[in-house]
Amino acid sequence: MFALAAALADEPAAPAGQRGAPGGQPAWDVVEVAFLDVLRPDIADGYAALVDAGCTRIVAHPFFLFAGRHTAHDIPAALAAAQASHPQTSWTVTEPLGLHPGVVTAVRARVAERTEDDNPDLAGEQLT
Repeated sequence: MFALAAALADEPAAPAGQRGAPGGQPAWDVVEVAFLDVLRPDIADGYAALVDAGCTRIVAHPFFLFAGRHTAHDIPAALAAAQASHPQTSWTVTEPLGLHPGVVTAVRARVAERTEDDNPDLAGEQLT
């Protein structure tokens, strides 16, 4: 799964550093979830939905921990195919999540939730 995000075509660009700052407005206006294969909406559907919303610059973020064939080849190929139907658009792909400090913090929090000694909801529950 990954997210396609985009700024609306008629939205003026904010000055550098003002959009996407912590506690500020996100750097996108529209987000669509899309899947590479098997499930719908697929990349073409998500891309088309963003174009229908007035977007011309598409940013795809793959929800993968590390780079691999999907992030290096399959997702860019699907985006290029979707763009062929919308030549007025452009796209880019972000790096996978990797070991970004936010990912590490989230993992630590999830593990802590499951290992708290004083959590009665977890008594006798197998940790999976």
